[in-house]
Amino acid sequence: MRPFDPRLLTQVPATRKPVLALGAIGAGQGLATIALAFAVTNLVVAVAEGRAGHTPVVWLVGLFAFRGLLAVATERFGSWAGRRVWPARAVRPPAPCCGGCCLWRCGAMDA
Repeated sequence: MRPFDPRLLTQVPATRKPVLALGAIGAGQGLATIALAFAVTNLVVAVAEGRAGHTPVVWLVGLFAFRGLLAVATERFGSWAGRRVWPARAVRPPAPCCGGCCLWRCGAMDA
């Protein structure tokens, strides 16, 4: 199974902007995570060497806040993407229940 099917971009054009936005946010999160690793390392080295100063702590707190904002942005854009793409999808009837692996769909779990 692929995490993303590229045919989706051609079959449902409304997915192009949401995929671009979520991809950009994901790249930003990746860069922020790498920067956070450097900031933690810088803080550990500063403490081990006994250097006084708040610069490593400020960078660490700032990067954690930035990662938090990116997480909020991911949720917001994910919700926006769902609202944008849902009406544009091809409406297909649900697949019939096979009776074994999807008991939750056919209601057999309620019996």
